[in-house]
Amino acid sequence: MKACVTQYLLLMALVTAASAQQVGSVLQTNLSSLNQARLIDFKMKGASALSFCSPSRDLFVAFAQEGSRSVHCWNVDTGKKVASYSVPRGYRCDDSLPSPDGKLLLIVGYDLIHDALHQAFKVILFDVQTTKVIKELDYPDNTTFVQFSRDGNCFRVCQGFPSRSPDWPVYVYDRKGNILAGVVSTAFAPAESSFLKQGDKDPSLYYTKDGTQHKLVEEAFDYLSADGDAFLASSTLNGEVVVWRASDLKQIFRAKFGKHPIWVRFDNKLNRFFAINGNKDENASLWAI
Repeated sequence: MKACVTQYLLLMALVTAASAQQVGSVLQTNLSSLNQARLIDFKMKGASALSFCSPSRDLFVAFAQEGSRSVHCWNVDTGKKVASYSVPRGYRCDDSLPSPDGKLLLIVGYDLIHDALHQAFKVILFDVQTTKVIKELDYPDNTTFVQFSRDGNCFRVCQGFPSRSPDWPVYVYDRKGNILAGVVSTAFAPAESSFLKQGDKDPSLYYTKDGTQHKLVEEAFDYLSADGDAFLASSTLNGEVVVWRASDLKQIFRAKFGKHPIWVRFDNKLNRFFAINGNKDENASLWAI
């Protein structure tokens, strides 16, 4: 009797193991082996004004803990801070953007004083290596959109996405901050993705493929397509980062990185995503996926 029981238990164990292997193989087929690793602990709270230049390996970030008065440059390969770029008193760094070659940096400065007689929002052009200001550009209205041209020889400034508000003036400058005229819009990549967008009345993220709209995730925050649009990634308002394979919209990664907001960038050189937690109540870290 004991021998029969033993054989039965052994058989059940083998069946269970075989089932587990089968389930594991299914998961392995559907999901890529994406892992996460923390690269840098910034030891500062409230990361914002995020930008990354893959050729130069420089990540630019400001911190609410110090009033977002400066954008700091970190090398993602060494994990070391290499420079800082500050805005004048009375301003906050709202956005940053390096040129395609990594030699120039634009910082969008928000006017905190709001003096009705002298209200001036700024876009400041820096030399990345020397950290010196090349040009300060002033505007009477808040500026939220800056973009370098495809070849990096000029950049444009607008109050928002030109595609959304064509009546807003668009200013184009050369690499020294001198105004340019006659630059065609095709010199710049499209300001927004034509296939990856949030809803008009909700923060859900939608992907349009072959004329069909697919809902990817609710409450999306920061999102992008990467690696020749082969992959899609988005952070959510609950602090998660999700990655999909665009060919079949399979979700290949999902993990929580902290409290909202979470910023997402892509490293073209090493084909990996970056996630940076930006909540004012927790230290920010740079994670690689």
